[in-house]
Amino acid sequence: MRKAYLGFDTSNYRTSVCILGEDGEILFEAKELLTVPEGKRGLRQSEAFFRHVNHLPEMVGNLGEAYHLLAVGASVRPRPVPGSYMPVFRAGEAFGRVIASFYHIPFYAFSHQEGHIAAGEYALSAPFHPTRFLAVHLSGGTSELLDVTKEKETID
Repeated sequence: MRKAYLGFDTSNYRTSVCILGEDGEILFEAKELLTVPEGKRGLRQSEAFFRHVNHLPEMVGNLGEAYHLLAVGASVRPRPVPGSYMPVFRAGEAFGRVIASFYHIPFYAFSHQEGHIAAGEYALSAPFHPTRFLAVHLSGGTSELLDVTKEKETID
């Protein structure tokens, strides 16, 4: 049984589940777009939350039987600033906290924005990973140029 980390992201557009090995290798990934009915401009938070709650059990399935989980993480807010809140992130956070509690393992909370930045870092093929860099974050109709300074690794 392989040691791994489980992560959730439940934005207003997609339900995402990922399992990383100890070395950072993606071992499992599932993504489900939240469909918007024709003629609508988007989903209300309550509609998106309900869809996440329906997607997550199927996406997670019996993953606990295949992996020895070391920790669980989830995006719990849009941005890492005071007052940043969207109900849709509570779906992934709730699933993550329940799993972490059940397995007696740590739960790590992060923002959706931090997840985007980490995914970009993961995609870099260069061996050099700076502790400070500029990042452009485009998500859900928002655009930001960020001066990113990494404080520390979040998974030990």
